[in-house]
Amino acid sequence: MEPVQLKLYGLFKHTKASYLKQQLVSVLLALSLLPVWLLAPSFERLGHTGSATKNRFGDLVPPHEVEVQRSPTGGLSPEVVRMIGLIHRIPWIVAALLLAIAVETGVVLWLFAKKAAAQPATVQPEAAESS
Repeated sequence: MEPVQLKLYGLFKHTKASYLKQQLVSVLLALSLLPVWLLAPSFERLGHTGSATKNRFGDLVPPHEVEVQRSPTGGLSPEVVRMIGLIHRIPWIVAALLLAIAVETGVVLWLFAKKAAAQPATVQPEAAESS
């Protein structure tokens, strides 16, 4: 009896074993984002704590520069601020990816079981002779 195959997304035929291997790789790739999150710089590591109110020039600093110094993102480009913000959201992104993988895996395994149950049961010749 040949293994059950499904054509997923209308593109590729998979057996149950090959699909589960693919899903394992997907989970590992999603989890590989967590070390990036752990090792990524934060605003505090970059020296932008937002606690500075005056610099060595005291009151000679224009008001907009004082506000930039108070801001936790002061002096950083908007692209860097967005990237750090995205990096800080990695745990939520990983959780959403793992949830999506789990839902898809459940649906596809259900389809595999449904297709396996619909296949006609073939009787093995050796089993029929011994009965």
